[in-house]
Amino acid sequence: MDRITLLLPESIKAITGNQWIWLSLLTTLTYAAVRCIYLLFIHPASKFPGPKLAAVSNVWYAYHWFMGRWPWKMEQMIRKYGNVVRIAPNELVFWTPEATNGKY
Repeated sequence: MDRITLLLPESIKAITGNQWIWLSLLTTLTYAAVRCIYLLFIHPASKFPGPKLAAVSNVWYAYHWFMGRWPWKMEQMIRKYGNVVRIAPNELVFWTPEATNGKY
């Protein structure tokens, strides 16, 4: 126990439990915000159209999959956004084989 105490600087040992909770919350929110910015604007798939929730999370995809409406929702998204649609942070749907010709 003394060995662990010696390794921690005094400033870290002085942090209370409540401060650790706030620090954890702030770190988590910062990570989520930076990840959303990356997925929406910097990620290689960010140039493809699609729902914004689908671009930052798999929640949109999972919701439609588990509700049993996934094929119809994909058709609706293809009609709305075009031949290539981003349906998850790392997934695209191609409607026609020509959509994969390297134009994108």
